[in-house]
Amino acid sequence: MARKVVVIVVVVVAVVFVQVVRIVVVIVVVVVVVVIVVAVIVVIVVVVVVVVVVVVVVVVVVVVVVVVVVVVVVVVGGGGGGGVATTTWYVRIRNGDLDEASDLIITNTGAPQGGGTISLSLYNMYR
Repeated sequence: MARKVVVIVVVVVAVVFVQVVRIVVVIVVVVVVVVIVVAVIVVIVVVVVVVVVVVVVVVVVVVVVVVVVVVVVVVVGGGGGGGVATTTWYVRIRNGDLDEASDLIITNTGAPQGGGTISLSLYNMYR
C-alpha cells in the first residue's frame, strides 16, 4: 500500500511538474514573441521618423538655397549685363509742335549671364 501511495505521489508530482513546465514554456514563448514584435515596431517607427526628418531637412535646405540664389540674383545682380538691375533712359522727342511731345523710354534689363533685354516704350504727352 505504501508503494502504491509513493507511486501515485510521484506520478502526480511528475504530471504537475510537466504541466508547470508547459505553462512556463508557453509564457516564455509569448513574452519572447511580444518583445520581438515590439522591437520590430520600434525599429519601424524609428526608421520612419528618421526618413521624415531627413526629407524635411532636405526640403528646407533646398528651399533656403533657392531663396538665397533668387535673392542674390535679384538684389546683387550678375555680370556685364548688370544682373537683373534695370537701367532706364528717358528721351523727349518733339515733332515741332509745341503742344505735343512724346517720351521715348528705353529700358535695359540685364541678365546675370551678361545678356539683357532692351524694351522701347513710346508715350504721348499732350499739354
